[in-house]
Amino acid sequence: MKKTTITWIGCALAALLAAALIPACSQDGDGETLPTASTSFASSGELGQPISPLAHEDDESEDDDSVDSASEDDLNEDDTDEDDISEDDESEDDVSEDDESEDDVSEDDESEDDLSEDDDDGARARGLLFDAAGCPATVTIGTTIVTATDGTLFDCEPGCDGLTEGLPAADFCGYLTMGLPMRAQGIDNAGAIEASRIRIDDEIHATGTISVGSSALTPGALFDLTVNGLTLPFQVGPGGVDTDVFDAGATVRVEGNVPPLSLTGPPTFIATEVEN
Repeated sequence: MKKTTITWIGCALAALLAAALIPACSQDGDGETLPTASTSFASSGELGQPISPLAHEDDESEDDDSVDSASEDDLNEDDTDEDDISEDDESEDDVSEDDESEDDVSEDDESEDDLSEDDDDGARARGLLFDAAGCPATVTIGTTIVTATDGTLFDCEPGCDGLTEGLPAADFCGYLTMGLPMRAQGIDNAGAIEASRIRIDDEIHATGTISVGSSALTPGALFDLTVNGLTLPFQVGPGGVDTDVFDAGATVRVEGNVPPLSLTGPPTFIATEVEN
């Protein structure tokens, strides 16, 4: 029994001695504490998990992916630019098509003007008005008698108090004065023209005797032209006239324009050219 007690006492002393020696062994010769298993585990927990080489490789792959995606974005932007260019090309094509359509419109306008001119078919008369006593039934243009019907159209190209087309016959006749340039078209009826349209022209061409010499034909100057007994008043246009040298009383050809007409009296024509 004493031996057993002594044995337990010895074991207890050995355990105490071992417990006392462990802290001493945990320091090195300089007094620094050596890391133990518990302190090593705690340090690794504070510093975090070490970076694995696989993580670097993943980062590089992600960078590669980002580069690839950036290059793809660049390609997409280039594609977009090309699309924009193609759209611009289409817009330019649209503009060119619009330009062609505008050219077509101008050609159509010309064709409409052609239609408004005297038709090639049928009879026509063009000249100065010498008799309007029977208007609207009959007028004399140059040496041609022109008759009107219920379907005849009456136009005033220079404008008659703002009216230009489709004037009522009675109103049309009120603007007529001797010497006005006129046109008519229709069908020949025994030497006369049965008119589908009668109009006052906006240009005048007349040959007669002039009242002044060429030296007097300065811008704004007035002169008379006598044509087959009719006296036509003229004024030289703002830009002057193209003229030959001649004296008063010479026979000349005068070209000019007809001003807008009114019921107040006969117009004064605007001369643009006088030729001897």
